[in-house]
Order: sequence, then C-alpha cells, then structure tokens
Amino acid sequence: MKSAFAIDIAKKYAAEWGVSWHRVTSTRTIRSGWSFAVSVYEFQIETGNGTAIAEVDTQLSSVQRFEYYPSNPTCFMVPLWAAYPGRWRHWGGWRQSYGEYYKCRWFAWWQTLSDEMKVVYQNRYPEPEDEDLSWQGFYKLIVQSSR
Repeated sequence: MKSAFAIDIAKKYAAEWGVSWHRVTSTRTIRSGWSFAVSVYEFQIETGNGTAIAEVDTQLSSVQRFEYYPSNPTCFMVPLWAAYPGRWRHWGGWRQSYGEYYKCRWFAWWQTLSDEMKVVYQNRYPEPEDEDLSWQGFYKLIVQSSR
C-alpha cells in the first residue's frame, strides 16, 4: 500500500467522525517481520482545530488508531471506540501503551464538559451497539463515577 492510499483511508475516517483535515505534518512507517514491508503508516495531522494521530493498517486497509486532540474548546475529542476502532471496553491497551494516554486525556477532558454538553456529546457519539465490544452503558458508568 502506498502512503497516499493510506492517507485517503485516514481522511475518510476523520470525516466520518467530524474531524477536519488540513495536512499531514509527519509520516512514520512501521515495518513487519523478515519482509520489511510496511505494515502500518502513522500520520501526524494538523486539523485546523488541533492535532490528530492516525495509524492505518496496510494488511486490513483500515484505521487502527485515530486520536484527536482539539485545541478549540468548541470541538469534541473522538470517543474511545473511535480512537481505537474494534477495541472492546476492557482491552488491555487502555491500561498500557497509547490507549492509556488517550483514555486519561479523554476522561480529563470529559470532566470539563457541562452537563448539557455531555448530553450533546452522547447524542452525537452514541455507544456502539456491537455487544462483543462491551460499550453499552459506558456513558452511564462514567456519569455515575464522576459524581
């Protein structure tokens, strides 16, 4: 997979979650095994309203990581299930690695939202219905735990 194709995949994903895209500021490749083929492209992105990091898996032709850090207080961070698509709520990466950092930043950001903005956020980003990912009841849990 060429980097231009991976960028197109990441741009489409950003658009699905309402994140604008201005330009890629850096690209990193992760190579796999003995073939040294590119297995993942990682892009640092300037959005105009903050920064994002996207990782595209070349074997699956899909985004495996999309962290968004808005600098504009009117913009929302993407929910955890959008930042790490396909990861379930009890994934080990939430307690280590990149996932832990994003989860901690997301929860700190969530605490700054007013009750009204939390409702707007929940309506904009409903919990995934896929029972295998265990996200049902996520908002109820975090609202209760923040009281």
